[in-house]
Amino acid sequence: MARPPGLDSRHLFAQEYLANGRDATAAYVKTYPKCHTRNLANRKACTLLSDPIVRKIINEKLEEQRERTQITADKILQELLLIARSDISLAYNEDGTLKPIHEIPEEVRRAISGIETLEVLMGKKRGVTNKIKMWDKVAALGLLGKNLKLFTDQLNVTGTIKTIRVHSNVDTGPDE
Repeated sequence: MARPPGLDSRHLFAQEYLANGRDATAAYVKTYPKCHTRNLANRKACTLLSDPIVRKIINEKLEEQRERTQITADKILQELLLIARSDISLAYNEDGTLKPIHEIPEEVRRAISGIETLEVLMGKKRGVTNKIKMWDKVAALGLLGKNLKLFTDQLNVTGTIKTIRVHSNVDTGPDE
């Protein structure tokens, strides 16, 4: 692969790493196409990821992306909270028909993942059914709970353990 002028392999690796969804091994293979084994690529990629210059490049690129997209942790949490609090009934009229999309409150529209309209023929009559799919509330609540550390996947234990060395005169057989 011909390198663009002025870019060294660490810069190329960092760009590939961010471009491919943070798959370090794939980024290494793309940067160093002569690498013949995936196992070697994986080891070398791990080494590159621990390189302070590569870490600095990756962090700078991520900061540029955050500034460009204006994405923040607060905005993500607000969207999750919107999904968790969404009320599908606000998308319907009192008679049970779906409101026109522009009449559905914005906070409900943002919690909708899709709307499917089905036309049904029953004899000579034609009926329309609208099916709304909302983003997963349980998943949103789970992510919010993790952010608040309500759920833990590991147990942290602190304290002191005193060890005692015990000697025995019992013969347990030959050492192997």
